[in-house]
This record gives sequence, structure tokens and C-alpha cells, in this order.
Amino acid sequence: MTRSAPDRALCLLDSATLSLAPDIVWDGARLQDAAAGTTFPINRVGRYVIESLGPDTSISTLANKLARRFEVEPATARADLRAFAFDLHAHQLVSIRQSYIREFLARVRNTWYAARDLALSGSLARFTYPNRRYPVGGWRVVLGSLEAHQPTVCYGIIGALAAGFAVALPGALRGQGPRITISLYAGLLVLTYVVVLIASSWLHELVHMWAAKHLGLRLKSVFVRMHVVGVTHEGGDPMKSAYVSAAGPAVTVLALVLLALGLSDAPLIPVSGRLEVAVLLLAVALQHLPGLTPLTADGRIAVAALGLLARSRMPDRSSR
Repeated sequence: MTRSAPDRALCLLDSATLSLAPDIVWDGARLQDAAAGTTFPINRVGRYVIESLGPDTSISTLANKLARRFEVEPATARADLRAFAFDLHAHQLVSIRQSYIREFLARVRNTWYAARDLALSGSLARFTYPNRRYPVGGWRVVLGSLEAHQPTVCYGIIGALAAGFAVALPGALRGQGPRITISLYAGLLVLTYVVVLIASSWLHELVHMWAAKHLGLRLKSVFVRMHVVGVTHEGGDPMKSAYVSAAGPAVTVLALVLLALGLSDAPLIPVSGRLEVAVLLLAVALQHLPGLTPLTADGRIAVAALGLLARSRMPDRSSR
């Protein structure tokens, strides 16, 4: 593999572990995408790295082994290993696992450094975060959503406790008894929002997967990182990719809007409760709307394909 010059730094922790992505096979000299038939030549040092990968072999352990095996300084081995891992990650050849808690702390630190550099020098350091990759399947999308949104669940629990406390605090300051029912209701609304958000991510990616299969695109893997789950695919023309990219957010937004409207015919739920849940559903729908705009990767693919379609249907003025 040729080393690229990345415009982003890969946030790779020393405790991270690497394994080959689904359908990627090591034959002793090169990596092969078994389904696509493509190969990725690896040099001598890279071969040693690939053959040393394992669930219990962290980046720091692997860097130390490299330093001893090739008699280089540990810092040099660590830098070369990270650059090689970036290339493997960029080509979707590996699955990288690292602690979400430690990654969250790294994200906070990276955000601080980026803001400091932007203020002092006008340059903005950008980071990319590694993906865990799994074989494609409907249940794998569901499990991937749960895995990706573990931090979201934690935020939701904290938010529910904070909402309940915020509702009870004014009365407590006035010397009144705690308003348990209202506090529990406020916390329940926050938890409901989190549940709907996670469920909507399942639907979003399941629709992507269905659309790709329906259009004959090859599904490569389910990728998971903090707060994000997705399905990678390849093949097909730009318009097919656009349909797949737009299908996920479009169907999810439509389903949430229809569900919100359907609450008007739910007699078992009080009117105030219907309104609050409807607002909650529409709030989640708004979070999926950017998927239909150039603000997201899905939206950029869809907009670019629509641009190609529009230009292809314009009359050819050069022939006049």
C-alpha cells in the first residue's frame, strides 16, 4: 500500500486493538477483498503488523514489538504504526476497537487543542475517529445501533435525572414538598426521546441496507463508532448511490411525521401527552433532515447525483 498524506489525524488510542474487516483476507503477501476481488500489496513491515494483529494486542504492545523486531526507536515505531493504521482504516480494511470512555476524553482534548490552534494560528486541526466493522445483516445493524449509542444512553440517563431535579428544585427552594410525579414525567420524556432517537437510527440504516440490496449494490460492512452506525456499499452508478443515500433519512423522517400525526387518534393518551410526544417525534425527525442536504455525507452524494441528472437532461447547446 502507498502511504497517503491525510488531511486529518486518526484518533487512535494506545489501548486500541485492530482486526481485519469482514471479507478482508490475508494471504501472506497481500490483503484481499474476497468479495470484490481487489488486492492491497503490503511491504515487509506491514506484513509483520498484519500477522501480529489479535484481540489482545494493543497499539502500544504492537509498537513495542515493532521496535524490537526492526531495531528502531519506540517513538519511530509508534509513528509508523499509526500512519499504517490510518491507511488501513482509510481503505476500510480493518476494524478498530477502543474504549468509548477514553475516546470521549480524547474528543474533549482534541476539541480544546483545535480551538486553541484556531485562535492562535488560524489553522484548524481535524480528526477522524475509527470504525468498528462487522458483517452485514439486519440484526447486526440493530446491535450496532445499540453499541454506537451506549454513550447516548448514558447522556439520556443523566439528562433524565437532571430534568427531574430541575422540575423539583423550584418547589424545594420555596419549602414545598417534592413534586415526584411531575419530576418522573419529565425524566420519562427525556428517556423516551433517547429511545426514539436510537430506534430511528435502526430504521435509517435498515432502509439504507434494503435500498442497496434492492438496487443490486454490494454491501461491505456495518460500521460502528461513537453515536454513529452505518452500512458501507460499493458498485452501481451515482444515481443508485443517491437513491440509497436519500432513502434512509427520507423514510425515517416520513415515518416519524406520520407517527406524530397518528397520535391524534390515540384516545388512551391525554391530549397534553400526545402533544409532547408528537413534538418529541418531530424533534428527532429534524435530526434526520440534514441527511437530505449537503450538510452530511449522505446528502452530498444525493445532491451531487441530482446535479449530474439535471446536467444530463439539459439540451446540448454546443450542437446548435
